[in-house]
Amino acid sequence: MAFDNRESVVKWLNDHTGQRICLTSEGSTLRVVGETGGVERLDACSMEILHSELQTDIQGVQIAMSLHLDALALHLLGTSAGNEAVVFAVPLRLPYASVRLSLAGEDSLQDAHKGRASASKQEGEAEYSPYELLFTRSD
Repeated sequence: MAFDNRESVVKWLNDHTGQRICLTSEGSTLRVVGETGGVERLDACSMEILHSELQTDIQGVQIAMSLHLDALALHLLGTSAGNEAVVFAVPLRLPYASVRLSLAGEDSLQDAHKGRASASKQEGEAEYSPYELLFTRSD
């Protein structure tokens, strides 16, 4: 589903609290999957901050979202299991018009990949697997 503004994303996330969702961004290979905890409204010295997290299946991977007025700020953080040292930290800023949210499932990932692959072929870009940025357990 595509979005126009922060409130539409907040509503969608709150409507799907406790469910596994897939977040993608139009025009990129970004795909993250996790269980949403809904959106928290935090008061920080007369400024309202909207925050949400996606819980992944992989220990040590955290996905935090801050919902700003004009864009979704996504922060991917990975820590090692032994000593909690940061292995990777990736901040991203996604304009709401590029944010795509759907319920997670094999079909949603394959459909997102097919759409990206056809766009990539038209633009002459390399084709990527939908699993390259997917955080799931690899038992």
